[in-house]
Amino acid sequence: MKRIKSFVFGVFITLAVIACKDTANTTIKEDNKDELLEDRTPVLKEQWKQNMNDWREGDDRDMLKTIISNTSDFDRFVKALRSADMYIGLDELEEATMFIPTNTAFERLNDSRLAELKTPDEVARMTEILKYHIVPEEYDIHTLLSTVRLNEGVLRLQTLQGGYLAFSIQEDQLIITDEMGNVSNINMPDMEASNGVIHGIDDLLTPQ
Repeated sequence: MKRIKSFVFGVFITLAVIACKDTANTTIKEDNKDELLEDRTPVLKEQWKQNMNDWREGDDRDMLKTIISNTSDFDRFVKALRSADMYIGLDELEEATMFIPTNTAFERLNDSRLAELKTPDEVARMTEILKYHIVPEEYDIHTLLSTVRLNEGVLRLQTLQGGYLAFSIQEDQLIITDEMGNVSNINMPDMEASNGVIHGIDDLLTPQ
């Protein structure tokens, strides 16, 4: 009888250990699933969690803000928008064209200058620069090219910042010139959003 009780007790202990291992493995799998999801997300992990809190019931997932947040080439620009408290404000744009410098464009900046623009004393300047990359009308590449040709090879568009961007065509390519004389090319054209269009560019645009 004692042997039977010992055997039953041993089986019970074994089953309990197996159940604990299964539970632990399930928890590890769920944790790994979350980690993989964050790793696949183009923005930084802490920003990924913050982005989830930015969504509101009824938000359009095809808006400008959503698309730039989920395009890995624009991570640096999104960080700059956040540092200038402009990220959430993108929801207020009913129609716009955004010319967004890619991460590579930001890497070309002098490190000390980029760090300086992110200090509290330079937030106003950073805000001006970011607004200078947004035109409050919608222009896809075809429209821009056609309008440049109709305007004898030059087109000037006013930005949210108030300054102007000049567009021209060189060797059948659309060129953007800022007020400081810097030239940028569009290398990621026509990313459509419900409230506008996004063009990735290869250099930062700077107003006077």
